[in-house]
Amino acid sequence: MNWRNAEGDACLHAACRRGHAETIRLLLKAGADVNAMGKDGLTALHISTKRGDAQTINALLVEALQGLDVSCATPEGATAMDFARANGLTRCPLAHSFVYSFTHSLTPI
Repeated sequence: MNWRNAEGDACLHAACRRGHAETIRLLLKAGADVNAMGKDGLTALHISTKRGDAQTINALLVEALQGLDVSCATPEGATAMDFARANGLTRCPLAHSFVYSFTHSLTPI
């Protein structure tokens, strides 16, 4: 499940990079670590928001909301919310749930 390819991506990272929302759902249901960082320091949510991919963001939010660390920063200090803003995702309906999750810190204690 958390096998890494030569680029340091786990299966979940690879699915996010390729826009495979259904694969993301299946991997999360099978126990993939939603907060794992790749060799590049990005989580699945970083990758999806950086790509501006609403479908993969939605898959992550719906399937892993309770365990998703929305405040996790990259080595450069950017969060998924920073990537979402840069891609204009704060102006779409899906982003409202992301913004709510981010501002209300729905990560487990």
